[in-house]
Amino acid sequence: MSSRPAPRRLLLVIAGLVVAGGAAAFFLLRAGGEPYTQFTNGLEVAVQVTLTDASGDTTIVDVPARGRAGADVADEQTVTIKTAAGVTLVDGKKAKFSPRDKRKERCHQYYNVVGSAAILAEDVVYGIGIKGGGRLLSGQVLTTVCHTWGFETAEPPKAIKTKEGNLGRNLTWIHYVGEGDWYVAIQSLLGQKPEMGDQDRIRAWNLAVAVSKADPENTRLASLGPAFKQACHDIVDMFKTGPLAGKAEQDCLRNTRGLFPKAF
Repeated sequence: MSSRPAPRRLLLVIAGLVVAGGAAAFFLLRAGGEPYTQFTNGLEVAVQVTLTDASGDTTIVDVPARGRAGADVADEQTVTIKTAAGVTLVDGKKAKFSPRDKRKERCHQYYNVVGSAAILAEDVVYGIGIKGGGRLLSGQVLTTVCHTWGFETAEPPKAIKTKEGNLGRNLTWIHYVGEGDWYVAIQSLLGQKPEMGDQDRIRAWNLAVAVSKADPENTRLASLGPAFKQACHDIVDMFKTGPLAGKAEQDCLRNTRGLFPKAF
């Protein structure tokens, strides 16, 4: 039995997204013996990730610009990330990786450097009445995803075989959104609906801070000025109550302008 895919339900739709630059030179993750942890980098500069475990043993992972590299790390690690030019992006932050004895087949853990790569774990739906969806990994740093299709640039098949009696099934497809770099990650995070995007706007702001440190002369950062101004309006509106209550919109704008003077 084979079934045709129902329309895909993406976590978000980025309307009219225009990204400068050529195609992203990302590495592909296919079935086989890939390291369980995949380090993704959506920045336009290479980074070096240094991980130190509780015993003092160190693992160094060099992740190319707009690329990916794998490493076998487990349990709690102290993480430091520097650019090739020596700029520190992460300084001694703790991260807890999956223990080796708890890892599942067809799952990978993604360490997304400062949340910079625009990645989507998308449910590709085959059959009728099967729900779809997706999970945006942009802005998130350490995430475990179990997938049945893999990290591919090619799209999944148009039809698949299912067991007799089944109405259909889903494939989880891990792939980049558009060019998959930090610019798309920020656009996608800021494009979330206000009622579900409070943390996403903060992640976008933090990512832009990292970009301003890693690549301060990047001209594309300046083009995000209007989006960050709108994010200040949205964030202040959403936090009328709670721990950030009382933070004036002008404070948000002032802080943002101070960090991204070229974006205003």
